[in-house]
Amino acid sequence: MVCGYIQSAAYSHLDGKAGLKGWQWLYVLAFIITIPVSAYGLFTLPGLPEKLSRRVLLTPEELKLARLRMIRERRTSGDKMTLKAIIDTLKGYKFWILVVFAIFFSQADGISSNNGLPLWLKQANYSVPAINTITTVIPAVTIVFSLINGLINDSWKNSHPYIIAYVAVLNLIAGILLVIWNISTGGKMLAFFLSGTADSIAAILYSWANMICSDNSQGRALTLSTMNTLGNTFSVWVPLFVWRTVDSPEYKKGYSYNISLDAVMLILLVPLSRLASRTASKRENKVDEDEDTE
Repeated sequence: MVCGYIQSAAYSHLDGKAGLKGWQWLYVLAFIITIPVSAYGLFTLPGLPEKLSRRVLLTPEELKLARLRMIRERRTSGDKMTLKAIIDTLKGYKFWILVVFAIFFSQADGISSNNGLPLWLKQANYSVPAINTITTVIPAVTIVFSLINGLINDSWKNSHPYIIAYVAVLNLIAGILLVIWNISTGGKMLAFFLSGTADSIAAILYSWANMICSDNSQGRALTLSTMNTLGNTFSVWVPLFVWRTVDSPEYKKGYSYNISLDAVMLILLVPLSRLASRTASKRENKVDEDEDTE
């Protein structure tokens, strides 16, 4: 979102300065911004509790609390990956359900990530600053819905599937409106802006997967890394066939594909929810057994 505002300002005020065009200034500014952000992350982002070393913003008491919290939650420590652990994980249904879901989810933001909005605005003869400004609404929607979904998830126990479901429905509506295409300008804007909700459930999905696999640190690591890797892999090559630039900005094939992705996600939520419920029940039973033993 901020990048869009920087683009607009750079194009309007820096174009031609020091012999550089506006879009070239954007790269210079991005480089300057990256340095302090990287330095901030280096000193403030913690590692895993069991491997956590003291950082600038963490006290020894906070480090101890992080480790004790994992013990209270009965989370296993980060053991080394072994061939047996890999085979056992691949044999389980958790791995495959979560990975398949992640593959569909990773492509469900196709409407917002394949430049349909800026290409349509350009076709409609909007100015470059206007295009750069209007397109910032999509990441703004992502930010707002990420906050809303996070608050819902923290306040409402076992809300993961419901959050994912309503976001999938919003993106279904966006896809249907854009497939129709011959609607008002406001209708197109609404559809493109709604597509920004797709990325707002990334944290919800991966935190849910983390909880489902919490009983096995090796299986959790393999599952989450595979979800992320295969999800991004499909996002690289699928657009070459579905989101072809020559089809822009209508993208009939792309918008239809996005509708099918959201529909499949809604279907897959059923077995995924059952899997999560079964895992939670086993964890609660184990806690009860441990308490009885004590």
